[in-house]
Amino acid sequence: MKHADNGIGSKLKKIFLFVLLSIVMFAGTFEIVLYFFLPLSPDPIGVDLSHIPGPWENSMIDLPKRNGSSALRVHFLSAGPLTAPVVVLLHGFPDTSYGWRSMIPLLSKQYRVLVPDLRGYAGTDKPEDGYDLRSLSEDLFTFVEETNKKEGRDSDSPIHVLGHDWGASIVWFAITEKPKFFRTATVLDIPHPNAFEEQTSVSSKQREYRHFVYRLIAPRSARLLAGLSQETRARIFYLNELQNNHVLHDSDKPIYHAAFNTPEEMFGPLEYYRELAFHGDSVLEYFKNAGPVKVETLVLWGAKDNYMMSEMAALSCKSVEARCEFEIYPNSGHWLPWEEPVKVFNRWKKFIDQ
Repeated sequence: MKHADNGIGSKLKKIFLFVLLSIVMFAGTFEIVLYFFLPLSPDPIGVDLSHIPGPWENSMIDLPKRNGSSALRVHFLSAGPLTAPVVVLLHGFPDTSYGWRSMIPLLSKQYRVLVPDLRGYAGTDKPEDGYDLRSLSEDLFTFVEETNKKEGRDSDSPIHVLGHDWGASIVWFAITEKPKFFRTATVLDIPHPNAFEEQTSVSSKQREYRHFVYRLIAPRSARLLAGLSQETRARIFYLNELQNNHVLHDSDKPIYHAAFNTPEEMFGPLEYYRELAFHGDSVLEYFKNAGPVKVETLVLWGAKDNYMMSEMAALSCKSVEARCEFEIYPNSGHWLPWEEPVKVFNRWKKFIDQ
């Protein structure tokens, strides 16, 4: 009987070693294929993601470790009078602080505009953790508090915040957590999670968003995306979704190419989606139990958004106890801050002046 057990154990070891060897050989072959067919392209010459030229200042600020989130060195753009009310702009994927390039000059005439690269993006640190909404919200709170100290402002003064895509998801969480931190909130093209759940329960089209998420978190997705040519990546990320391709100029493309050019640059942005895939249910549960939003909120949407259905703009206001308004732009898609900066600014100004 003992000899039989030894024989079975030996066979299992051989099977295990065979499977392990097969995986290693496949992985090695896959890397060789990537090397020859999707080689990493060199970084664009002259692009420094911590010094983006434009009508703003480039700065770095260190955020201390707090409430479970790791310490972080953040790159941000700033413009406008130091003593003016603060407006923070949060970008999404696949974007950087540069995504607000057309709105910064409009806002900075009357406001102190602060535009960080989010955790894991562009000129900001790329740690291995901290990509859940709670940690990302803590990044926002700490960023505002530290910049207030640095620029000599009252730390208790509430801010205006605008968020697009993932930036909007952070805004929804942050205004739910700390409503007194904010004067107003504006979210672009991303619904309140309660609205998303309601829409996915009745719409097969909206449920397809899950397939988009799963593709982004597939093994080696960072390497595959980084290996695409600048032109192919621009077409997949932006040009296929833009309703007006002229808003992405040739001079803009090297900045975006540099921001997503290597697996290391892609790691942080894709971690947002991995966190969503593995802990999305707990996020939905949090918002179900958190109660309605108590911050005055403006919801703006491009009707031709291929990822997020515009019906969720009105649904989102159902989760807001304070004043909530929404507007849908019929000729725009997901990239609303790029395509309609003047309209977005004017609608925002009308909202906050009421």
